[in-house]
This record gives sequence, structure tokens and C-alpha cells, in this order.
Amino acid sequence: MALPVSDPEELVSHAGTTPHDLAKDGDDKKVFVALLSGKDCECLWLQDRTIRQLKEEAQQKLDLTIKNLIGPNMEPLDEEKMLAEENVMPGTTLTVVAVNQAAEDEKEAAECGNDIVAAAFYGHLGGVRHLLRRDPGAVAATDCSGGTALHKAAAK
Repeated sequence: MALPVSDPEELVSHAGTTPHDLAKDGDDKKVFVALLSGKDCECLWLQDRTIRQLKEEAQQKLDLTIKNLIGPNMEPLDEEKMLAEENVMPGTTLTVVAVNQAAEDEKEAAECGNDIVAAAFYGHLGGVRHLLRRDPGAVAATDCSGGTALHKAAAK
């Protein structure tokens, strides 16, 4: 049994509309932040917001570390400037240049001597991630007092 639809407009899909068209609808002012893979998120556009603040919101929503945001002019955006200063207006789509997280994790592991317990103790979670990817059995490693990486991370 189909549920009745009170407004026929609800049946219309958004196919053929641009992010700019969708952002103009309603009172919300949005900026779209997209990866080359097609994954994207909507972030709030505010007059007094910096590129850094927008980047931090996008990092949280996309669950990754962003190295740079590329603006509508295909140039990296200055994180200290306001959105409007960098020509980022509601409906704008920005492109993400992501950090190579695997390389960063490997670097953190090396800083801890590739010791998972030490990485956990110092809060180098990227190093812990790398060591677990490389050797899943490393989770059982202990230090001289019998503490595991989980013990060290929990003590932080």
C-alpha cells in the first residue's frame, strides 16, 4: 500500500539540478566540498567564516585529513581568508586535496620505532593504525610490564 503524498512536488527528483540550484532553495546557505571520487558533503556558508573553519567542518564530515581546498578558480584557498574573500559563495563546490593518510600513519609508526605499544603510549594513533594494518597480531604485543597497546591508549 503506497502512502499518500500531500504535495506532488515531493515526487520530483533533483535530477538535472546543480548544487548551486539546491543551495538557493530554502534559507540554508551551503558550500559543497567534494573529493575526486565523488564523495561530498555540505558545509554551512557564513559571511564571517574562514576557509580554515570550513575545512575543519569538511574534514569532520568526510572523515579524512584535508591538505588543501581548491576554489572555483582552480587555485588552492588561503586558510586565513574569509570565504567571500576567496570568492566562495553559497552554492560553490570546492575540491579536496587529501593527505596521503597511509604515508602519514607509516611515518608516525617509524617515529615510535615501529613499536605498537610505544605508539599507543604517545598517542600516535596513526602509527597504531599502520602497525595493525601491517601485522594484525601486533594488537597482542606487550611491554615489559605486560601492558598492551590497548592498555596504553586507555591510560591516555
